Amino acid sequence: MKRGAALAILAVLFLCAWSFPLQGAEKNIALVGEDAVTEDDMLFMISANAGEEGDGLKTGLALVQMGDGERLEMANQLADEILLSLAAKEMGLDREPGAAKMLKWQEIRALAGLYLAYASKSWDIGEDAARNYFESHRDEFAQAEAVKMRYLALPDGSDANSLSMDISKSLDLGSIAGKHGLPPDSPVLAESEWLERGLVGRDFDEALFSSDAVGVLPPLNSGGSLYIIEITDRRPKRMLSWEESSQEAAQRLGRSMLRQEIEKLRLKHPVSVDRMALSDIGKPN
Repeated sequence: MKRGAALAILAVLFLCAWSFPLQGAEKNIALVGEDAVTEDDMLFMISANAGEEGDGLKTGLALVQMGDGERLEMANQLADEILLSLAAKEMGLDREPGAAKMLKWQEIRALAGLYLAYASKSWDIGEDAARNYFESHRDEFAQAEAVKMRYLALPDGSDANSLSMDISKSLDLGSIAGKHGLPPDSPVLAESEWLERGLVGRDFDEALFSSDAVGVLPPLNSGGSLYIIEITDRRPKRMLSWEESSQEAAQRLGRSMLRQEIEKLRLKHPVSVDRMALSDIGKPN
């Protein structure tokens, strides 16, 4: 029998033993004063380290592959963590305001994650559902208009009229940079990635997207500084196909299901936000 198949069989056997424990007291693996690292503690941490999200197969395989030395190391590590937590409690650190808030929100987030893991089991986010979501929200799946550019921030005192003349002579950005004492390979002249509207500020947006031009644009005055921009490439807006959007559609469908779940819970537990208190955060009383 091949080693992989043997490991899989052993993993299933471990899982069966774990899923149907014998009746009786929980077995202690390590004692730390009056506290203990239990067998369930070990299984939980092995599962967490294995990134378990399904039927426990990863945990079973991890158990099979862990030697006695690795198990001993893990038990000692968990015991050390208990020791450190006991020391913190003895010093009263658990009663400090910051610690109390941290523990509160760790519990809230852990329970929220557990609830979502439970609730999402009933969500239909398979391929057919994702495709239906894509078809009913097709306008949302588009690649936005974008440009690639290089730009040059000119020193104070630069003359816009002189720059406009340089541009009209079809001087490239590197030549214009040289005339103003900047080397043609200046880092500011590196070509950008694709930039969509809203990523570079209102003044730049207007300059970049007010026309279909490619090349050096007229001088831009923004925030008291003078800029020369060269658009090196332009990409028009286009609608995306299902093949390009399938993963994003599944993610958006999942977020939609989450919003529905949250709205359902808000009907049961009404939420209100004190806008005045929110705006006063950090202000002296």
